[in-house]
Amino acid sequence: METCKLCGVDVSTDEEVTMQACRMCADKIGLRPMPPPIRPARPCARCNGMKFVRAIPREHSTVLRGDGNAQVSAPMFLTHVAKGFRGWVFSGVEPLEIERGYGMLEVYACWRCGAVEWYARDVQQIPIHPHFMTDVVEYDGEGPYR
Repeated sequence: METCKLCGVDVSTDEEVTMQACRMCADKIGLRPMPPPIRPARPCARCNGMKFVRAIPREHSTVLRGDGNAQVSAPMFLTHVAKGFRGWVFSGVEPLEIERGYGMLEVYACWRCGAVEWYARDVQQIPIHPHFMTDVVEYDGEGPYR
């Protein structure tokens, strides 16, 4: 039987075994099973290296728990949809709750020179709206960089 490498509890689901962590510990540190890599299999643009460290960057924050604060962590996304209803922004002092993130980020660091490339998943699914601080910028084929 596998155990959580963070707290020692038995893990049973395939997801927990893959992460080597129980669901409770995984949620506390923002751990998710890593999806397949999305970077094209090509050399580093700076040094032609072919070995990379891939990471899912996480954002860290605090949340009120009882009389104190607890640190929370989650994978980084390009934008988020907040939970709520019409008028929720000014309805009280409740903390912002994220319903869903869009465009989960991955970074690739070249093993040889350390250059970093960022990629986002499911870009076509990202909502485009000022509330999400997103828009689409499309360049035409005119100019020196085609």
